[in-house]
Amino acid sequence: ESRGLTDRSSEQSGNLDSSMAYEAPDENKDWSSCGPEHRTAAALFQAATHDSLMEASVCPAGERAVWTFDMDTDNHQIKRVQLKSVEFTIQLLPSKAPTVPLPRHFYGELAKTDDGCAILSQSGHVAELVASLKDPTAVPLEKRAALWTLGHIGGTNRGYEHEMDLLTSHADDLVECIVHMATSCELLSLRGTSLFVLGLIARSSAGKRALSHAGWAVPRDPLASVA
Repeated sequence: ESRGLTDRSSEQSGNLDSSMAYEAPDENKDWSSCGPEHRTAAALFQAATHDSLMEASVCPAGERAVWTFDMDTDNHQIKRVQLKSVEFTIQLLPSKAPTVPLPRHFYGELAKTDDGCAILSQSGHVAELVASLKDPTAVPLEKRAALWTLGHIGGTNRGYEHEMDLLTSHADDLVECIVHMATSCELLSLRGTSLFVLGLIARSSAGKRALSHAGWAVPRDPLASVA
């Protein structure tokens, strides 16, 4: 809401010229206007409050803003008009949460094919990513990068099973590790990232079973991405 916007150019004396050209409002515009024909003496007196003839509020047809004017009058004659404020309402919250598509991840795309899983196996990156999650000296940015990468890999059945095959040899439980971070990490940013990553893992049936064993409720809708 905007208040107290004084416009000296709107000061007028005597009669207002209603013959001045006024452009019709555009429905898609993000600004408001109050033309001379909307603030004639008759219009202002009609819009003035019953208690005082010193102030009038006008909302032209098709406009969202309310224009309030201060008036100097003498014997029901307007001597001067000055803009006092322009008030309007802004919708800060959307009517519903917008859908934000999750961008593709290179490792997640590799995990969708057997050849891609073979590349991941040869790289040894999965074990390194899990190690960074468990490393107390790793910076938060490194941990978040590891979380998103592991989540995208585990978001498909082939990728999740491949991850588990690799992690078994390292005696690591990926889901338990991420669940612990989502519930106990001191950094809220890492907790939030861990929660989203659990949602990615919940996209695969194998990931759903692992989350159920960990005591988490999982969505039945295969398109749902939040556990």
